[in-house]
Amino acid sequence: MNLSKKLLSLSFVAVFATACVDVFKADYDLNTNLLTVEGILTNQPTSTIRVRQSRSNRFSITSEAVQKCVVEVKAGDGTLIALRETAPGDYTTPLGFSPKQGESYQLRLQTPTGQRYESTAEVFRAVPEIAKVYDKFNAKGILDRKGIEVFSSSFDVFVDFQDTPRPRDLYFWTAKLYERQPICATCTGYFNAFTKQCVNVNIKGILIPDFDYKCDGACWEIISLSDINLLSDSYSNGQQIIGRPVARVPFYSEEGCLVEISQYNISEGAYRFFSIVREQSQTTGTLADVPPSPAFGNITNTNEPTDRLVGYFGVGGVKQVRHWINRTGYATQGKKISLLGRELLYEAQQRPSYIPFVEGEIRPPFAPCVNSSSRTPFKPQGWRN
Repeated sequence: MNLSKKLLSLSFVAVFATACVDVFKADYDLNTNLLTVEGILTNQPTSTIRVRQSRSNRFSITSEAVQKCVVEVKAGDGTLIALRETAPGDYTTPLGFSPKQGESYQLRLQTPTGQRYESTAEVFRAVPEIAKVYDKFNAKGILDRKGIEVFSSSFDVFVDFQDTPRPRDLYFWTAKLYERQPICATCTGYFNAFTKQCVNVNIKGILIPDFDYKCDGACWEIISLSDINLLSDSYSNGQQIIGRPVARVPFYSEEGCLVEISQYNISEGAYRFFSIVREQSQTTGTLADVPPSPAFGNITNTNEPTDRLVGYFGVGGVKQVRHWINRTGYATQGKKISLLGRELLYEAQQRPSYIPFVEGEIRPPFAPCVNSSSRTPFKPQGWRN
């Protein structure tokens, strides 16, 4: 990738309940600030719309939360549903609000600078239940960038469900993986046992390693499996769908893991949008390559119709199921990879010379598992051991 280009990064996000799942991340060759809005209004207890301002320079990509927006959803019957900012740039529907079958919904947004945006109206369609979910070991599941060597074996996840007799149901899947995480801090220097923070060390002529520090208790990593997975029922309307692949889980450990599958029924517009994003990621080679142009969605400036936001406001039913994957006994049949993508390096029991001595401190210390969108100290529902 040519670093002289100014790259802008955008995450397309399917949002359900109180969590977000990253569906896809692409880099765009743009030389401007870009407002991004993404979210899917679902039948979960709450849905969240995320508003960000993104910009790139020669060396980094930045994305900042846009706070203090006025965000609301207008229903087809004229009802206005006000969203509340629950985290910087995250706007959430009232608890218990749920869209109605066949009803249309439109996003309205006003930024702190007074710019007003509206989406096209999206119609809510219920989604069938997932009848069955199962997995199969794949020794050659994930290949390297050239598609030749095995990067990691995988456990491929499939679902069965009954398609509705309605014409033109359009399905979209996301997957969220829970893996037990033994490492809660990695420091280029050392971890301070009292402040619970990394202390970076930079000594001229000395290579300071990145030390890993074990968690002080149980901890789980939350990983979004970000392939864009779409299906139209044009050739299977009303039929039973058998063995639809919905996730590919890397072989991180022989210990079991938990995967949450979300099955959506989305609109024609959302389907086209995600299809374009998927095609761009395939035709440009890898997710790190620059697609030819950004995939503008269905949100425009009410005063300047040519001012379109990147992202998509969608409406669709979602059904979720959690599935336990038993990986015991496959170590000799496939290739594992580290959860951190590398071998672990622990701080030696003998204190490195650049770590100051503090009376009463025990080294190496343990690091806390900080609850976030990508990590949790709370045992996930459905975890078996």
